[in-house]
Amino acid sequence: MTTTASSQNKSIVDLIIADHATVTNLFKTFKAEKDEFQKRQIGYLIIKELSQHAFLEEEVLYPHYKTKLGARGLEFYEQSVKEHNELAKALGTVDDSHCAATATQKSGCCGMWNNVFKLTEEHVKDEETVVLPEVKKALKEQELIDLGKQYVETKPMMPTHPHPGMAITKGMWLADRALAAVDSATDAMRAKESPENPPSKKMCTCT
Repeated sequence: MTTTASSQNKSIVDLIIADHATVTNLFKTFKAEKDEFQKRQIGYLIIKELSQHAFLEEEVLYPHYKTKLGARGLEFYEQSVKEHNELAKALGTVDDSHCAATATQKSGCCGMWNNVFKLTEEHVKDEETVVLPEVKKALKEQELIDLGKQYVETKPMMPTHPHPGMAITKGMWLADRALAAVDSATDAMRAKESPENPPSKKMCTCT
């Protein structure tokens, strides 16, 4: 999900689908990784990418569901917000978890991650097969490109951790920026981690 010059001219639909592919590949890498430290770093990246993606969609794209897609758009809006909140809760559970010490705790940790995988896969399927095709029909090509530019430019200012229950309002961009500032402190601490300098409380990785 890295911003590049070419991404500046892509439609928001193409960018969202590319984000989905990135996360899907991260899931595969996470599941295959055996080293606890490396797996935890991938886990951090999954949380960041999914959190930023959700906040971006809610701020940049979702308002257009109601204005451009009519009654069907309101249905998409409500369902998408519901799915995002469910995923945010699942991500929050993983983000606040501690490293498994017993077989029972390890099983619970794996269950948390499997829930994240399941909710994400369901949301991606629904979005790519139902919602985004309708968005492409309803919005003009230039509108989609303009939204794509906004999507790319706004991403660095988005929160990098889940915040379940955040209301989508006209002024939500102010809250998003404030949450992003708080999240950056957590990210800075995690960036200092190494195999020789592990955190006192490790996020569980189902290793």
